[in-house]
This record gives sequence, structure tokens and C-alpha cells, in this order.
Amino acid sequence: MQNVPLKERLGRDTAWFDMHGAPQAPPLLLVHGSTLTRHSWQPQVDMLQDQYRIINPDLPGHGTLADFPFTMAGAIQTLEAAVEMNHVQRILLVGASLGGHVATLYASLHP
Repeated sequence: MQNVPLKERLGRDTAWFDMHGAPQAPPLLLVHGSTLTRHSWQPQVDMLQDQYRIINPDLPGHGTLADFPFTMAGAIQTLEAAVEMNHVQRILLVGASLGGHVATLYASLHP
């Protein structure tokens, strides 16, 4: 996957995000903070996966997307791809630290 543009990488595989919970449950998108990965949400996933369909991606520069530099535009593309690939119309957004900034910008672009 080296030298593949971020947007193309996001559409080629799903190894950069996890999904937990029932497909018909309300969708919840968890956005991790700087220096962390999607796995940092595991305690919350364990507690909430019976009530929500949880989608938690790695952001560029982190986890499976560590080979891409972090940019806010790339982070927004990542959330857009996660939402689109999971066929979600409306979603609850939760972000911690850097993920809170990314979630806020995403929400302002997708009210």
C-alpha cells in the first residue's frame, strides 16, 4: 500500500477502521486523539457496543494510516470515507483531544 494516495487507500480496504455492534443500532463514530489509535477506544467499545453501531477509524499519521502525514483535510477525508463505507446518513460523533477538533470540523462540514 506504499505510495497509494490516502483517498484511494481508504477506498481499497477496511483495515483502517473497526466496526462493532448491530448494523441497525444507532451509529456512533469515535475519533481518537494525537499519538493514539482506534484501539484506544476499546473500553468504551466494550461498554457501548450492545447499544450502538460503533465505527472507529485510525486517523492519518496514526495506527494503520501511520504512513500518511496527518493533515486536517486528510482526517476529514478519513471520517467521510468511514461514514460512506458504512452507509450512514446520520451519526453521533465523539472525539478526544485532536479527535475532538477533527469531529468538530467534520460536523461543521456535514451538519
